Order: sequence, then C-alpha cells, then structure tokens
Amino acid sequence: MLPKIKHPKYTHHLVGLNKKVTFRPFTNSEQKILLLAKQQKDDTDQIFQAVIQVLENCILDDIDVGDLTSFDMEDIFLRIRAKSVGELITPRFSYKYTDEKGIEKSDFVKVEINIDDIKVKVAKKIDNKIILDQETNLGVQLRYPTLNIISAMKDKNDDIELISKCIVCVFDSENVYNREDTTDEEMIEFVEDIDMLNMGKINKFFAAMPSVEHKVEVTMPKLDNKKETITFKGINDFFI
Repeated sequence: MLPKIKHPKYTHHLVGLNKKVTFRPFTNSEQKILLLAKQQKDDTDQIFQAVIQVLENCILDDIDVGDLTSFDMEDIFLRIRAKSVGELITPRFSYKYTDEKGIEKSDFVKVEINIDDIKVKVAKKIDNKIILDQETNLGVQLRYPTLNIISAMKDKNDDIELISKCIVCVFDSENVYNREDTTDEEMIEFVEDIDMLNMGKINKFFAAMPSVEHKVEVTMPKLDNKKETITFKGINDFFI
C-alpha cells in the first residue's frame, strides 16, 4: 500500500461562525470538480454545488458546511484557493464601446487581484433580535441565510418563506419558541402577520449582511483609457 500524502493545514477566522476553522489545500480530485464547474460558468447552481463539495472535503473541522452563510462560504473558499494554486486571481471586466463606424461592441480587461486583499465587508452591526411589540416584549431572533436555506429556496422567490427559515426563535416576556419546535406553516403564518413597520426592521437586518467584495480601478482602452472603479462581489466574480 502506498503511503498517504501529508497535506499542510491552515486556519482562518470566519465572521459568520465567529470561530477559526482548519483547512487543507485542494488536491487534483477537487481541482477536477472545480474545472468541470468552470466549464459551465453560466450555471450558478453547478458552481455552487462544486464549491460546497470542495469545502466539505477540505475543511478539517467537524462542521456542517450547509450551516455556513454565503459570505463565510465565499471567504473560506478563497482562502483554500489561495493556499492551493496561489494568491493571485485575474477576473475579467467586460464593457461596451462604440467603434469609429458607430457600431456597439464589447471588450474586456483582465484585473489582477491578490486574494489576501479581499476582506469580508461588515456593515454597522444590526441587532439580530427584533422587538415586534414593546408591551409584551414579543420579538424574533434572526440569523443570516445558510447554504442549506439558500439551497432550499433556489427555485422559489418567496421573501416570507425565506424570512421564516431565518428565524431562530420567537420570544416574549414569558416564553421562547424555538424554530425546531415550530412547523413551517406556523412560522410562515407568523411572518405574514408582521406589520410593515416591523418588516422594515427585519429587512434592515438582512440588508446589513456582511459580504465578500473587492473594489478595483480599471482602465478601459477602447474608451480612451477611461477609468472606472468596479466592485467584484460574490462567488461567480471570484470563480477563476
């Protein structure tokens, strides 16, 4: 029997989990998974599933990858990618221009980004406990959508159901009603009964969700070297 290759181990702090996770670089087998997904770059779901598979293989801690938020997923994937094939990525920025004959055309520029410069952008912290009724202290405790929730909602466009899945518990002055002790139907009915003012508070929480993004100034040769600051954001932008 051939000896097993000993892979280096690294750690990285994840904002959503608020803890360090240990990981190894991806190997040839995981690289093949990513290359197959890269060939279908317009297939967001295939990229999503490929990244999850790589994370499940490469994260060495006993955690459920499905419990990660999207920004934690993107963050740790970039760290694994950096330790596997290098810190530099070269995403392309496409833009339109009009040639000398007045015909609209497209061009692109490659942008060089060092993964170490990409950080999780955290907005002003918003309390995840939202009080809906001051008199009874009725409220909800929220969490950001996890990969399991995102996967379950991929074919749906239902904000009410999404919010219901992100409620950790409902509480008042006397009791705490945990999500796992409540049916989906009950939780959806509860969310449907929330007034618009309180929905605004809930939406504010989700709007403040951290994100993995990086701003870069690009020069567009076909537009007289015009400069523009663009933001790369999300797994598709960094899936190189």
